[in-house]
Amino acid sequence: MGRRVEFVVVACVVVAAAVWLGGVGQDEAIDAATDANPAVPGDAQPAAVARVVDGDTAWIRVVQVGGPLAPGDHRVRLLGIDSPEVNTQSGRAECGARDAQAFLRSLLPRGNRVWLEADREDRDRFDRPLRYVWTADGRMTNRSLVASGHARAVLFQPNDRYWDLLRQVEADARDGALGLWACPQR
Repeated sequence: MGRRVEFVVVACVVVAAAVWLGGVGQDEAIDAATDANPAVPGDAQPAAVARVVDGDTAWIRVVQVGGPLAPGDHRVRLLGIDSPEVNTQSGRAECGARDAQAFLRSLLPRGNRVWLEADREDRDRFDRPLRYVWTADGRMTNRSLVASGHARAVLFQPNDRYWDLLRQVEADARDGALGLWACPQR
């Protein structure tokens, strides 16, 4: 057995035993979780989902020291996408907003391990970290939201690493009238 496989097996046994005994909290379980899927970019920072805000924003908990984001909870804006919004004062939602939020919650359940990948510009005008979010099975969440029609591809210069990919999956979602592309035009 290779060293990496041995490490993964040992880490899984330790986490399972600690959880079974009730001796490990969420932060410790995150620390002991296994490495990322090989499909996840090598420079992506490990973290865990704290909660989903809407279709393109989530609170993410960073535990490890030494990454681009300091340990703690960060309100992360998913890069390259824009989902329909819910007006926080009136409670009115644009067509597809609640579906986008529910879909992102299904992709990023609370406590799940994720990896955060930055592009060229680290933060938006609201000082939120801008990231591509990868799941443990190697899926880019940003792409999944656009491919399902729950978000539009939006280029926020200079962050263009996956622009061609996001634009292509958006065209496919639009052609298939998926998600927000099935909403009545105003």
